Amino acid sequence: MAIDLKKKSSAQVANAIDSDHVVLYIDTNGDVFTKDDLGNETPLIGVSLAMLNAAITNFEDSAALNVRDIANRARAAHTGTQLAGTISDFENEVSTILDRTIQEDIITSVSTSNSFDTRFTTTIVPQHTGLYKVSVNYIWFYDTTTSNFEANLLIDGSLVRHVDTESKDAGGNAGGIATDVRHCTVLEALVSAVQGTPFDVSLQYRGEANGVTNGIDQHVLTVERVI
Repeated sequence: MAIDLKKKSSAQVANAIDSDHVVLYIDTNGDVFTKDDLGNETPLIGVSLAMLNAAITNFEDSAALNVRDIANRARAAHTGTQLAGTISDFENEVSTILDRTIQEDIITSVSTSNSFDTRFTTTIVPQHTGLYKVSVNYIWFYDTTTSNFEANLLIDGSLVRHVDTESKDAGGNAGGIATDVRHCTVLEALVSAVQGTPFDVSLQYRGEANGVTNGIDQHVLTVERVI
């Protein structure tokens, strides 16, 4: 008896074992052998019909194979690492997840008033719902030793951070503007944002004393999602 496994049926599977499309022959004694193209027989030493039957009972049917294939494709089943450079949309996806806005302005703003001036107002449209960190780094100057330079960080017009500092310098000048000393300050706040709902970020500044030169040389605004 000869069985071609590419054409096997459920009734024949008990008498065959699949090995790269090999045709197996079983004689009346239960011995298993193969034949070459010339009909020469080659016994499979140590292989019996009982052994074939035992091996066949471990074969997976189509339903079992489908279940295993689905499990193998599941993301949770994957282990190891993958280089970021091999992921086609890696940078775009990371950028979307972080949702980061960075703006820089190096133009000097100058005032002699003791009323608050607005350095900037920027509208942010969050791509996610959740916390966002707002950070403003700015360089300021104030040409006096007796009063304070003040700054406000506002979200949607509401004050969230305030700082006032005495410069303690009125000598020299930088580029012909006020004192030659420049100070760096950072104001930060957290905003609870809703996806697609804009919010405004503003920075205000002033000198306490009227008629004294004050201002901001430059600033960097960073707004990013907190993950």
